[in-house]
Amino acid sequence: MNKASSAADQAAYSATLTCPLFAMAPELLVDATADRKGTLFVYLNLWKHGSGSLGVRSNSYPSVETQASQCRMDPKDVREARNWLIENGWLLREERPGSTPNFTVLLEPRNPPRKRPTPGAKAPPNKNHLTRINEQDLEPPLPPSGGNAGEGQGELITVEALPVALPVDAALSKSPESAKVPEPPPQTMALTKPARKPRFQPSHDLIPTELLPVHPEILGFWAVKAGARTQQAWDGLIKQLGLIQQDPQGGTDMVRTQLQTGIERAPIKPWLSVSYGNWRKFGMQQGTTCNRRPTPEENAAAAVAFIQARDARKAAAAAASQQTLLAEVVA
Repeated sequence: MNKASSAADQAAYSATLTCPLFAMAPELLVDATADRKGTLFVYLNLWKHGSGSLGVRSNSYPSVETQASQCRMDPKDVREARNWLIENGWLLREERPGSTPNFTVLLEPRNPPRKRPTPGAKAPPNKNHLTRINEQDLEPPLPPSGGNAGEGQGELITVEALPVALPVDAALSKSPESAKVPEPPPQTMALTKPARKPRFQPSHDLIPTELLPVHPEILGFWAVKAGARTQQAWDGLIKQLGLIQQDPQGGTDMVRTQLQTGIERAPIKPWLSVSYGNWRKFGMQQGTTCNRRPTPEENAAAAVAFIQARDARKAAAAAASQQTLLAEVVA
């Protein structure tokens, strides 16, 4: 039968060689692709490029760009149509290293791949489980009789109903009022936030003995300084003050001078810290003159000078911009 069928197919195919060429599309595929624009065109185009019997067209390997040009489609849509045909069993794909893949076009879907279950979807009920539930719904069998009745006479036996562990659904179906299952109390979880680390608070006890004469200045500078106020920052400040005090050109008065200067400059630009390196670079020659606070006239003059310098910079930038624009217009 198979040989006769193949011979008939070959004869029919030979007869079509004398007729105009055509591409075949099964009605099932036409209905399936009614809402998928372009998928049927891709299928017919692959059939056109293939060769073989009437039921199968193999050795079809046009590129995506070729199909996109011939079907007047976007290459992305051509790829999506190919993937759909492969997933639904209308197209077989065979990879060819270094070249385009080879396709086999079918008139009937062949073994479409099974769809993977959606994550989180419930599995269908197991038949064995349903059988066990049905068996549990049956009433327990009667125990065998004691044999006291005579032959041919029935024996009246009273049997107490035995408690049977039924599933929740079966129990509710038999006696909705008496078989109510109490709902478990809602579980609550105590959420405790981790205890916050207490903020560091400097005190008189944390100041070394050699720096006790300047402890008011240390605490005052700590209150107005910029940056972090942690244990690490406190240790760094005490260390730098100790280096200034131990320096031959320093001492307790120089430490007090640096701290007072930092306190006075806080409203303008607060210092991050008092460091030994900055004192060696800038503060050694200041002496006690750095304790002098500028007068209101000096502050006003500094503010006027700052505003004038800012306006001069803006005017120079505007003039340079105008000259550049004028040069471009002239050119």
